[in-house]
This record gives sequence, structure tokens and C-alpha cells, in this order.
Amino acid sequence: MSARADELAESFMRDTGAVDAISKPFGPEALLAVTAHALERAGSRADSGILPEHRAPISPADAWPKQLAASLGPCLRALAAQGQLNDASIATLLSADGTTCAVIGASQAGSRGGASLEGRLVDVPLGEILQMLQFQRQTGVLSVEHDGRNVSIWLREGKVDIALGRESAREFLLGRYLLEEELISREDLNQLLARTEGAGGHLGARLVKLGYITQDDLRHALIRQTSELVYDVFRWHDGGYRYQRL
Repeated sequence: MSARADELAESFMRDTGAVDAISKPFGPEALLAVTAHALERAGSRADSGILPEHRAPISPADAWPKQLAASLGPCLRALAAQGQLNDASIATLLSADGTTCAVIGASQAGSRGGASLEGRLVDVPLGEILQMLQFQRQTGVLSVEHDGRNVSIWLREGKVDIALGRESAREFLLGRYLLEEELISREDLNQLLARTEGAGGHLGARLVKLGYITQDDLRHALIRQTSELVYDVFRWHDGGYRYQRL
């Protein structure tokens, strides 16, 4: 779901494998309609024999190469983008259990504080990078830069914890989500920004401290902000990325 689903639905579905998309805000009727459409499409695919459960059974001899390729593919492509795809790095990948990626960077695997993975999105898409980090239950920061913009995605054990943007479009500013949720009035927000201009610190923390919003209000707004920032980065087809393990 996105406020710009009508504009971005085609690329979003292509990049993520989603069946359909819906524009925010939406009511329960719209959600039911989109869900029914998705189920109808899935049913038609099953009737035509496209879905995996309607194909001929796969023998064990055919299954294990497909599983291995799906598990190690993202890691191998990431290593190739770094110019580190060699016998040693492949051996390290296979040294785990053959089903998950064993390392992130061939020469810097397991290091903390330094960059253990970096490259360009044109070589390895963001989805494959996040998939690899999720497989390994990594905790760290994935920074992505493009056209002067930077989004830092913080991960905890492979799952996205929060995303923070620098030089991002105004639509991703925290104040927008607070206003849309009617957690603060525009007048109060403008007055607070005017009084604290140049003071530094995070807007959300100041609003909680002054009693404008609760910690739960801030958490809800940050979840929305994080979701839309990550979705926006999924649309970047170029740019540099750098992962730092914590």
C-alpha cells in the first residue's frame, strides 16, 4: 500500500512480486475489493496450472538444485558485484549448511564497525540485499545513496527496525505523519519548529518531552515513515549501498 500506488503499482509489483497494490487512504470496501481481485487472479493462475502446487511433482533430484540456487543466489551476486567471487568466497558460503548464506563479504566477514558489504543497486537490487541480510539475521545499518539523497535502514536480527532519511522529499518528513494522524495541529507544529530552529535533536523526541504526543504516537508515526522510506528506496534502480555490521 502506498499514497502513490496508482502511479507506482506496476513497478512495485514487478520489483517485489506483489499481486496487487492499493492507494492510501482507503476504506474497508476498497480493501475487500482489492483482496477479492488478488484471490481471483490467484485462482485463475491455479486453474491454468501456473501455480507450483498444480505442476507435476518435483523429484528430490530436481528439488535440491533449485533450493540451493534460491538460497545462495543473492549472496553470489553480491560477491560478484564486489569483485570478490572466487573459490575462497564460494567455499566460505558453502561452509554453513548449504541452505543459508554464511558470510556477507568474503574478506571482511564477521567484522564489526567496518563496511562488510558495498556496491551499486544496478548490480544487486535492494530486495536481494535485504533478503541476504535477513537470511543471516544480521544486525547493522544499510545506507543507500542516490542523487544526493541518503536513507539508512537499521536492521535487528535481519528485520527492519527503522529507516531514517537525509535530504529526503518533504513527503517523508515526520511532521507529515503526525499531522495526518491528527496527533498535533499544524499551528502547534509550526510554533515548535520556530522555537527550536537550530537546536538540534530529533523532532519526535522533543514532541514527546513537551507532552504534545505520547511515545506510542511517535512509534506509530515512525513505523509509517519507515515503511514509506523503504518502499521509496525499492524504486531506486541505481545508487550506492554500504552495509555496516553492529
